[in-house]
Amino acid sequence: HQESGVNAIVKVNKVLVDLNSWVMKFKNSELGSPSMNIAYIQGGLNLSKGKELKLGQQGNNIPDYCEAVVDIRTTSKKLRAKQVKQFLVSQIKQEDLKLINFNISHDLGSLFTQPKKLKAIEIILKQSIDKVEYESPQNNGYGDGQMLQEYLGMDVISLGTSFTNIHGADEFVTITSLKQTQKIFTKIIEQYCQ
Repeated sequence: HQESGVNAIVKVNKVLVDLNSWVMKFKNSELGSPSMNIAYIQGGLNLSKGKELKLGQQGNNIPDYCEAVVDIRTTSKKLRAKQVKQFLVSQIKQEDLKLINFNISHDLGSLFTQPKKLKAIEIILKQSIDKVEYESPQNNGYGDGQMLQEYLGMDVISLGTSFTNIHGADEFVTITSLKQTQKIFTKIIEQYCQ
């Protein structure tokens, strides 16, 4: 669209803003709002005549090319990659752009196990550490649990030690917490693997 003065970066930015607004409508009462992150964006005037992309970097270039990587983490069963693609195709067409490629790295649903299914685990926790504490699922990120729940159709919980500075420098768990967690898992194995 260089000849008409249509800036692909500006148009794609509008599509991504619209996508974010649309994604935020898929809230879940237990899990809260989904999240969307624009992880990567690249654009410019494509100067290449072949398959290899070569973008111009002059100020008078009107970008005719833009690509983006978007990470959407859903909290609703109604928001999946298929629906995202349908929305994007519609918005891209509306902005008079052309979709060249669309790749899906992961299409994982949200992770949620109904608390009523956790009564046996609660009993073990009370026997082992005398308390049951649930973190808000709205404060948690994604993990392997989504893949297990998605592909195996099984209930999944995250259960482990208490920690300090997760995924950061000097991350650690206390020996006491590690021993308590060992005791909990031993009781779970004894109960479910008889």
